[in-house]
Amino acid sequence: MMANAESLTLMDAWIILVEGFPGCGKSTTAQWLARQFRAAGRPAEWFYEQQRPHPMAGETPTPPSSWQDYFAARLARWSRLSQRVRSSGTVSILESAWLQGPVFLMLHRDLNRGLIKAFILKTVEAMRGADPALIYLSQPDPVGGMRRLFDRRGLSWGLAHAGHNDGLEFARNRGVSGIDGLLEYWREHNAVCEAIVRESGMPTLTVDPRKGEWRERRAAIARFLDLGAATEEPTLDQPELGRLVGEYRQGARTFIVSVRDGGLVLDGLLWPRNRLLPIAPGVFEAESWPRLLTFEDADGEVRAVRFEGPQVDYLQHCTGVYEKVR
Repeated sequence: MMANAESLTLMDAWIILVEGFPGCGKSTTAQWLARQFRAAGRPAEWFYEQQRPHPMAGETPTPPSSWQDYFAARLARWSRLSQRVRSSGTVSILESAWLQGPVFLMLHRDLNRGLIKAFILKTVEAMRGADPALIYLSQPDPVGGMRRLFDRRGLSWGLAHAGHNDGLEFARNRGVSGIDGLLEYWREHNAVCEAIVRESGMPTLTVDPRKGEWRERRAAIARFLDLGAATEEPTLDQPELGRLVGEYRQGARTFIVSVRDGGLVLDGLLWPRNRLLPIAPGVFEAESWPRLLTFEDADGEVRAVRFEGPQVDYLQHCTGVYEKVR
């Protein structure tokens, strides 16, 4: 792990950017950071990459003539966000919005690498008034990292992404396709991102997710952002956990809440054994996802759980009330 020399007093940072390779823990880290800022007494909002509304969401350019409009609109969004966070007093934590998302879009269209870098570096200037800071989860081995992601998410996931990659300018201009073409894309994507991070001029903490334990990495992030000691997640006693355990159903969909390692996990809707993070009695966040779960009591017994959260197209099945069936 390493931080640059500018990262000495960051408690005044108003925009925190969490960036890195796919599957390296950006959502988990961004959500955790929002909880840490709130524990330190600073209001904070986490923007999940694909939620809507989102301060950086906008139209995707299709004809080449629209790129200048895209650049101008995105610079304006960063500038507006910078002004808003300072006036509202709320820290904004964004994952993939500054680097991975825009580079993904531009590199797939095979834009000139110098143009990509110049534009991303301009966005740093656009948000300079909010004293942005960067947490960069690096991947020194992008090909190996992507292959491990295939193992975790399944070959069908990899083939679907490879098929999308095959139809875009990056692959067509190189005559590559399939999994090999996808690996070549992510090798170059990673190199472009690494070069931009080195030149951003922002206070930056670079973390290698392969090294050490998450507890150690989180402690380093908390120190870097002047948040003091990382706050431990609250724990619940076994009788309270036991009240919430069970199977819940909404139509044909079911999920199970169980106890694992002293806390609650959910199976059947999100990741396997997805942790539930307590924030108030009977209220939990789903780790890594913008979903709030509220367990509803009736006559002293838990009867249902309500899923709520911002719009994310592929998470709409995780919204609504699920009745407890056993």
